[in-house]
Amino acid sequence: MSNYKVVKIKNDRIASIQRKHPWIFSRGVLDTSHLSEGDIVEIRSQKDDFQAIGYFQEGSIMLRVLSFEQIEVNQQFWDQLILKAVELRKKIDLPSPDTNAYRLFHGEGDGASGLIIDIYNQAAVIQCHTIGMHKQIKLIQNAILEAIPEISAVYDKSKSVLPDHYAVHVEGGFLVGDQKMIQITENGGDNWRKIEHIPSAPNRSYVNAVYLSQHDEKG
Repeated sequence: MSNYKVVKIKNDRIASIQRKHPWIFSRGVLDTSHLSEGDIVEIRSQKDDFQAIGYFQEGSIMLRVLSFEQIEVNQQFWDQLILKAVELRKKIDLPSPDTNAYRLFHGEGDGASGLIIDIYNQAAVIQCHTIGMHKQIKLIQNAILEAIPEISAVYDKSKSVLPDHYAVHVEGGFLVGDQKMIQITENGGDNWRKIEHIPSAPNRSYVNAVYLSQHDEKG
């Protein structure tokens, strides 16, 4: 057993975990009175069998799985997860001489629900949609800098998408560097953008969703 707080789920939710579904909805979660939003937790069955490591947040989606193995969510975890995302993008030629703006990390698809990372040339823009992810932002930042040494600026653009009661305490802005303007190349065309004016992540901005997730499909 890990040092994380334990939260138990109902027996009828076990099948979902076994299918590697990354979400557990509130109706399937038992007592959470001992938890705070953003806590990393060990998810166990009513019979006390280990199921997953995840994090807790109030709401319909109450638990989000980070690993189905009994691991520690530490710097090594994030280093490996971000590096895996980097290597996957390299397989589809991102970045390339023609395109240096792309989505590096896209939530559950890359192994961490609630986390979006976009790369704009030498700048990384992090957007955490959940408290649990934002509490990990320092480790995420370190992992990006380790995996992509060319990155000279890291920008936290989470404030507008976090729950209001938490966002009020979030400053946002540059975590590393202060690269106000960035030169973006996409499909061979160059343009300059102010990093603070870059659109938010998908579901908040259609433009950004197309721009970084579907760059090969645009007409």
